Amino acid sequence: MPGLQFSPAALRRIRQDKKVSQHAVAERLGVLHTTVSKYERGKCRPSAPALMELAEVLGVQPTAFMTRGAGAA
Repeated sequence: MPGLQFSPAALRRIRQDKKVSQHAVAERLGVLHTTVSKYERGKCRPSAPALMELAEVLGVQPTAFMTRGAGAA
């Protein structure tokens, strides 16, 4: 059965819709802007705590960054 998985495109869309730079998000998270860039390009996935912080910083529910996955990993 398909599950939820992190969507880099959703993070980028939400951040851009809210007109927040990668640098601003990174500063609030206490990480380098390259980390946020890697999240958005799908080069790495945020940990569960980082996902919660991203949601707080951008004012959305953590599930806003999720999409239905294709199944087993």
